[in-house]
Amino acid sequence: MRKSELNIEATLEVILFILRYFKEMPIDLYEQKKHIKQHNNIKQRMKLLVNDLYGHLEKNEKFSPGFSVELMKEKDNNSKIRGIWEHTIPWEEFFYYLIRKEFTEREQLYSFLKDTYCQCRITTAEHKKLKQAGLASKMPEDWESWKERYDYQGVNIKMAKGPENPSNTSLNITKKLFE
Repeated sequence: MRKSELNIEATLEVILFILRYFKEMPIDLYEQKKHIKQHNNIKQRMKLLVNDLYGHLEKNEKFSPGFSVELMKEKDNNSKIRGIWEHTIPWEEFFYYLIRKEFTEREQLYSFLKDTYCQCRITTAEHKKLKQAGLASKMPEDWESWKERYDYQGVNIKMAKGPENPSNTSLNITKKLFE
């Protein structure tokens, strides 16, 4: 096996192990979040594993991130795409949704991660707008679709392209998927 190839089965197994580890913590979400913050290094490792899987999907299965209109304008001026990678469902919330889901098999987890793949790149200024709106690491209250985070009051981030998800072509990534 080449060094650059991802061992999907092993990666999924480690993610399942981490999810089981965090599931054994207190049920009260506040307490769970407090406990998880104490184990931030484990949570960050899991984020890297999920990002590795997303990279695999992008490289091998025709998934692709979205790009904001403003980022594409910058690209046209500079010929290089810069910007900030965004999980359209912020990692903090996505992580807590994963903990609450019942995954027992690798295939089940992999299918869920494929169905909810939705990443994009935005400008630093657009990321600042998300921070100012209090949405850098959370979704708006009572959200239904991932797009609401970018359409939120004053944020107004428009996507020029994608994201593209062959597993969920409509990108109907809603809160219901996480329940």
